[in-house]
Amino acid sequence: MKNYNQYPKKYVAYEVNRISCDFETEEDFLETLNELDKQGLDQTKFYILHGPDGIKAFDPTGLEHGFLSMLSRKIHRLASEAEERVLDELTDDLNNGMIHLSVPAKKLNVRDLVHHIMDDHHGKHTQYSGRFCVEHYAKAQ
Repeated sequence: MKNYNQYPKKYVAYEVNRISCDFETEEDFLETLNELDKQGLDQTKFYILHGPDGIKAFDPTGLEHGFLSMLSRKIHRLASEAEERVLDELTDDLNNGMIHLSVPAKKLNVRDLVHHIMDDHHGKHTQYSGRFCVEHYAKAQ
């Protein structure tokens, strides 16, 4: 499988104002990218994490990227049970070979559009991460 990793700098600090999900198959992931492209979304703004490189960039403990990263992860884990669950689920999914896709979606209409596309292509653990909230999505209607 190709290395699809795409993220800012060398570390994904926290996904703010983004809708994300994880894909079990490369086919579902690629179909989703194609559909999002057809809708005119800028793929250069997407975060994509996969495999060992994705886990390293995500760095669930923050240890790989220095004190500030470690402090950030610790704060997110202490902030709420939901934050801790999000970090743990993503780590588990990446360890299990899934591909994580995160799309900027501050506006509700963009979130709805992206959610439906992700859902149509079997995205798992779909959620929106705001500045102070995590919103989990059920199956799109």
